[in-house]
Amino acid sequence: MTTTITIKHEINFTPEAAAILQRILSGATAPAPEPVNPNQMTLPIAAPEPVSQFPHEPAADVQAPTYTLEEVRAVAVTKSKAGHKEAIKALLQKFGAETVPTLSKDHYTEFVDAVNAL
Repeated sequence: MTTTITIKHEINFTPEAAAILQRILSGATAPAPEPVNPNQMTLPIAAPEPVSQFPHEPAADVQAPTYTLEEVRAVAVTKSKAGHKEAIKALLQKFGAETVPTLSKDHYTEFVDAVNAL
């Protein structure tokens, strides 16, 4: 027993694409590209980016992070639970405080940096 299946599908090409496909199927070679005169070529050129007069401009005013008492306390508690309780006590004394709530707000950033370095 022989079964034959025929599938027909119609594809619409532009006239240029149809001509190229016809040449390919007939064994013809594609036409040679037209010669290009390099003197007549134009390429898009992006505008140059402005160049600073100083190669290393100072950064904008970067402020140190500010911390709340709750954030300072959370950092200290986390490090204390990680086994740095005595080091935290020593840091508090270094900054003139007995406990985190008695630490001066002026020292919050330095204290947090020191605790994070433990």
